[in-house]
Amino acid sequence: MDEVQRLAEEFGGKHVKFRSIGFKPEFFGVYADATITECIFLDNAIHPAHQTLNAFSSFITMVYSSVRDGFYSEMRRMRRASNSFSTGSNSSYVRKTISGDINIELPQRSASPGNESSESDFSAVIVIPADDDNIAKSPSNDL
Repeated sequence: MDEVQRLAEEFGGKHVKFRSIGFKPEFFGVYADATITECIFLDNAIHPAHQTLNAFSSFITMVYSSVRDGFYSEMRRMRRASNSFSTGSNSSYVRKTISGDINIELPQRSASPGNESSESDFSAVIVIPADDDNIAKSPSNDL
């Protein structure tokens, strides 16, 4: 069983890369349901239906619990790895200098490396925050 759990966690961890195209860990529940259904069909009524359902439900629930654990473990590992490149602050904001006189706080994900060139006395990071509320809205005809 330990090997099955390890493989399931590895499988779940490999799904983190699909978040960028809309994958959510809630989808594992659909996988689990489909797997249970397929296992019951593959049994071909050799065993009583309630025994088959109970056995496969228990096993697949354990497997997909490990799949989810692997997914979330990989997410945490990736976040820790990306945070290791931060300036050492535990807050979610990084203080960046726009000019010699002005300091503003920018969200860490928006911060980009500053211009380290000694040729210029002025360097700026211009950040236009995305309005997440408007990303999924359909276009309006209010033009």
